Amino acid sequence: ARAAAGVIATCSKLNVDPGEDLLERMVAGVLPTVSFGDIQRLALLMQVLSKFDLEENQVFADVLAKAQRMLGAAGAKSKARPWLVGVGQMLLPLVFDPGLHRDTKDKLLIAALQKIRQFHLTLGDDYDGLDEQLVRQLQICELAMRIERPMAWIAAQEEGLTPWLNMIRQAKVEALDLAKATSEQHQQVAGILEYLRDHDLEVVIGPYITDIRVHRSRTLIEVDGPLHFINRDTERYSATSRLKHRLLRKMGWRLVNLQWRDWPAMRHSRVGAVQALLHL
Repeated sequence: ARAAAGVIATCSKLNVDPGEDLLERMVAGVLPTVSFGDIQRLALLMQVLSKFDLEENQVFADVLAKAQRMLGAAGAKSKARPWLVGVGQMLLPLVFDPGLHRDTKDKLLIAALQKIRQFHLTLGDDYDGLDEQLVRQLQICELAMRIERPMAWIAAQEEGLTPWLNMIRQAKVEALDLAKATSEQHQQVAGILEYLRDHDLEVVIGPYITDIRVHRSRTLIEVDGPLHFINRDTERYSATSRLKHRLLRKMGWRLVNLQWRDWPAMRHSRVGAVQALLHL
């Protein structure tokens, strides 16, 4: 089980899909060995099944059921920082797919948010005490609930979570040291745009840092490198990329995706490529 957990962690980190049958067998083998104190390992199983589109499989329902039992029996463990990190790692898999297992996911979302808020209240209004990645996960979760998970948002209101979530939403992304490095390809696209349209690089929109925003429009250009895809050389976007694209579009943005493999080598061809993308 330990070796299988290591393979699962590597596949999840690198966005490499080992195949449905193998992954299902590995997760089914690891799940019974997950103790009630090892919520990070359980979150890993939830992440990898959701990332590789296996939420319809019975093993995903089994993982959700164990997560419900674990959160319900947390007790004193919920005050430990590593345990809270594991709870935070569950958040995005619970919002990747808004359709499947919605009722169970909504209940888990509320339970997870309650645990995190309980910990945060011990820190006052100090964001330094929260893990930076956890704040980012909370911001994405809040956005997803607010614009496409109405029942979860209503439940959050009923539990008194929304004032706290609104405070989390207003935390400045820049202050959390989440700046992303601008790739050479981003710079090349920006250079072409200097001839065509005014633009801004790395613009913060909600919980996301977007690559390029075109002035005087609701248009965003995302330059998608290999890590945005499952198995890198496929047309299948990663779950985190799909979630980002979906939420940005639901916020009213026109999203233009430029895949790394489609970027021309010659400069004159790049001008034409950007013109075609923007319909200029």
